[in-house]
Amino acid sequence: MEELGKKLRKLRRVKNYTLREMGEALNMSFSILAMYERGERTPPVDKLLLLAEFFGVSTDFLLGKTEIRDYQNTAKSSNSSSGFIQLDGDLMEVPVLYSINNRKMEVSEEGSGRYRIMNRDSLDDGTYFYLKVKDDSMKGSRICSGDLVLVKEDKEVENGTVALVSLVGDNRELIRRLYYRDNQVILQPDNGDYEPLVVDKKDIKIIGKVVRVEFDL
Repeated sequence: MEELGKKLRKLRRVKNYTLREMGEALNMSFSILAMYERGERTPPVDKLLLLAEFFGVSTDFLLGKTEIRDYQNTAKSSNSSSGFIQLDGDLMEVPVLYSINNRKMEVSEEGSGRYRIMNRDSLDDGTYFYLKVKDDSMKGSRICSGDLVLVKEDKEVENGTVALVSLVGDNRELIRRLYYRDNQVILQPDNGDYEPLVVDKKDIKIIGKVVRVEFDL
């Protein structure tokens, strides 16, 4: 991720921030930010979105998929209320950000394509992105290895919802079914080969709700 690191370093210097100042502004470890800049670690989805918002650029720009810096402003200029680029009529482009492997608990940048074209009428207003799943931990929900899942960004989801979450301080993300119990959240896989996780609410960040699964025949 050398190219991403160079962009982050350049954007930070343009804003005239030190790594420590940037870490304080984002509530992130400056040592982790330094690893991102050196290309030693890839930011997980929630951190990538946070960095893009902080610098006022698109995730696609950070990942080198476009030279257009501001994805949201491009979308607004195209009369889109959902944060996508208007193509023709109701067709929209939704970015594919990452591949995610729940068993190894790692996120790798291996998108299956730059965008997926969708009909805007099939989506509620909001911000969406795709992830490609690389394991079978949610196969009971018909989410299998090689499938694309459509995620709608949301900080809160209802009990029993399949969601993309980030474990605070663990630099990993999981797709799991969420169940709330007092001050804890149960992260339930839909595959008996995987163990559920029980975490405190303060130790989990909800990135978004999985609203669709797509697969190739």
